[in-house]
Amino acid sequence: MNAPHAVATTSPKDTLNSREWTGRFIASPTSLPVSFVFDERPIVGIPEDWQPVSDRRRIDVDISETVFEGNDARTGLNVRVEFTEYRDFPVMEWVAWFTNKGDGTAPVIRDILAMNGEFKGASPVLYHLQWRLLQRDRIYTFRDPLARRRHGPFCL
Repeated sequence: MNAPHAVATTSPKDTLNSREWTGRFIASPTSLPVSFVFDERPIVGIPEDWQPVSDRRRIDVDISETVFEGNDARTGLNVRVEFTEYRDFPVMEWVAWFTNKGDGTAPVIRDILAMNGEFKGASPVLYHLQWRLLQRDRIYTFRDPLARRRHGPFCL
């Protein structure tokens, strides 16, 4: 990971690019960027047979939240993915929750990827933040060029 650097400035084009890239993730439950293996079955997003539902609400003028949720009827596993989109900055964040709502022990969940998406371009760069509470609420920004794997997608 690269060392922290000064906060980057953004442009309207950055916001448009961010929305174009992230918009496809909230288009449907099956396109969510979360993936995992459940009971030895690879899963991307929330499968249609889990009868996913979604809800979108405006938190304030610049923030909206979209929540997707689905349940595996056989085991009771509930997957909830909450997206927060900031309209005044080219950022989208999400968190995935896995809850056993069944009566018994759920099968093993493994290989969870909170970001299973595709980066395009000749040399994509991932910009991300890290908040450090113990350092007087200091926020650090990072710029990490993504390297192309020999036989696969980009990675850190």
